[in-house]
Amino acid sequence: MERYTGRYSGGAQTDLYINRISATLVPLTKLLEGAWAGFLLFQIVRIIVVVISELSKGPKSISQAISRFFAPFGLTGPGLGEYTGTIMEGLSVPFIIWAVLLTLVIIGLVLTIVETIALFSLRFGRTGASLVKGIHIVYMIVAILELMFFIFTLVSYVIHYGEIASLVRDDDAMLGLNIFVIALAVILLIIMLLVICYHKDIAMAMTTVSYEMETGRRDDLRKTHLSGISFIFALMYLLSAFSVVFTVLSAKSNGIDNAWNAQSIFTIAVMAIMSLKQFAVCFCNRNLKKAR
Repeated sequence: MERYTGRYSGGAQTDLYINRISATLVPLTKLLEGAWAGFLLFQIVRIIVVVISELSKGPKSISQAISRFFAPFGLTGPGLGEYTGTIMEGLSVPFIIWAVLLTLVIIGLVLTIVETIALFSLRFGRTGASLVKGIHIVYMIVAILELMFFIFTLVSYVIHYGEIASLVRDDDAMLGLNIFVIALAVILLIIMLLVICYHKDIAMAMTTVSYEMETGRRDDLRKTHLSGISFIFALMYLLSAFSVVFTVLSAKSNGIDNAWNAQSIFTIAVMAIMSLKQFAVCFCNRNLKKAR
């Protein structure tokens, strides 16, 4: 006799949430993140290869190696020397810290690329849900660590509050600083908690999707807040896009001719695409619920 697992014995209705426009938009919009991650990863690897190559040719410094890397872009001369000198000052931090940070960045970029491929595989090949689940579990762990570091920072601020107040020496300025810190802390805390729940809920949804794809049987979907969280994120990105548009229009009305530049247009486009992605995630989760 099969052991009861809380799962339904009926057939899964995967078409109700896979063959949908929203399920197609998610990997398509994710493609932007994947492409950008691939570009950054290529540049990082390129820098590492160039630096190692230059250092292996003789007793060259890291500063000279970095200068050789930027030379093809026309960045040469005293200005670049000062810039690389600034970099070298930063490299006085223990190498292990830089190595760990660089490794984490590379891992994050690789995970973004892999998730993009997995989402396309899930939509068009009906495989890869377990991989998406695993990636978002990693994201959730990282988000929890970031939350812990944030709390540690707040505790440090409270512990050293007397020292900070003695440096400011102005009651009004200190009051303004306290209001700013409290407001920023509340906003960041809410966002961090939402991000943790977001990744957790996606992992839970992918557990159901993976089971139904592999077995063809309908699975019980635990209650999550993914639809609401993704909707909030979509609104945040949309408001960010509108704020950039408003800023550019204001600058244009004040006589700044180059307000509409490549950077502002790119920023608006990215915010709009990210908003579209989160709206798509919202509808994907709603369709998954309807398939129960």
